[in-house]
Amino acid sequence: FGNLFFLDDISVTPAGVPDGGSTVSLLGFALLGVAVLRRKLRS
Repeated sequence: FGNLFFLDDISVTPAGVPDGGSTVSLLGFALLGVAVLRRKLRS
């Protein structure tokens, strides 16, 4: 969980509450990774 400092602006609430924000950000990063991989595979 060392990457949680990236979500400081989102998870201002006490620990355990910002699960939604961290989940959304993780999903966003996953979608970005998939998009990048698709572009690399196509070219």
